[in-house]
Amino acid sequence: MVKHFCLMIALLPTLMAANETSIEELLSKLTVPKQGTETQEFLITEDAANAWAVDAISKQPKLGVKSLNVDFREPQTIATEVVVDMDKVKFQGYAALLAESTLSGLQRLEVVGSLEVEDGKGVYTVEQAMLNGVAIPAFLANTIISHLSKSQPPNVDVTEPFPLPYGISDVRLTEDSVVIVR
Repeated sequence: MVKHFCLMIALLPTLMAANETSIEELLSKLTVPKQGTETQEFLITEDAANAWAVDAISKQPKLGVKSLNVDFREPQTIATEVVVDMDKVKFQGYAALLAESTLSGLQRLEVVGSLEVEDGKGVYTVEQAMLNGVAIPAFLANTIISHLSKSQPPNVDVTEPFPLPYGISDVRLTEDSVVIVR
């Protein structure tokens, strides 16, 4: 769900004008079209994002994802730890040859990457990745993230440029929080 985490962050709720609110409330606000030209900013804390992820996974298990924890960092950097059931991940291309024969069962994937936003589109780029404490190439982490994000709603590959929903124009990551601007 590492990839889903990235879109989750782009969709993720926040607090209006620095007033904390639940993610569910924020998502509700984002689904209402923006009125006027005034910029809206929503803030969500790292703790709120992680609590939401735990709750969402427990209510409706995501394909292959057993747990997810995000750590917002500056500038525009996210560290994510996800436990993935590799038996549910379908690899393609060269990664299939490498991974499907050697990776099975539950695996802990740790990824540090950056979220860049430009012209209403976001893209997540892997900078470092570890699988069960062992460094792996970015292409393998991208393959896992791509599969997980495309295989479950909202079915968007965050390793490729994707349109931000709800008129979101910017996503700013800071230490311990994310600010969503529309």
